[in-house]
Amino acid sequence: MPLLFPLLQPSTRSRQTHSRLLHTHTTDRDLWGEDAVLHYKTTQKEFPFPYVLYVDFKTFIIPSVDKDSVSEHITSGFCCLKVSKFDGEIFELHVYSGPDVSQSAEKRCR
Repeated sequence: MPLLFPLLQPSTRSRQTHSRLLHTHTTDRDLWGEDAVLHYKTTQKEFPFPYVLYVDFKTFIIPSVDKDSVSEHITSGFCCLKVSKFDGEIFELHVYSGPDVSQSAEKRCR
């Protein structure tokens, strides 16, 4: 499989637009502070589960023919962490990068 990343340089206009938007919008950390904690009172609406999966997909962008817009996000990998509410159950972080990312993630999450 050829390495595609060197070919995926964004256009100057796309880079400038991204940079401008990046500096225009504040982050949640700026809005809420470092010690922000979410609180709520309606605990009867909770749905307790014994396990939670945290999955993060990484993608790269292939520029469209127009060169000023994005046409496709290509998934290049993912990481998955299973967390248990039970003491003593510890699961290893799973990281995958390679072909057939969607199928690998689906197998991992079953």
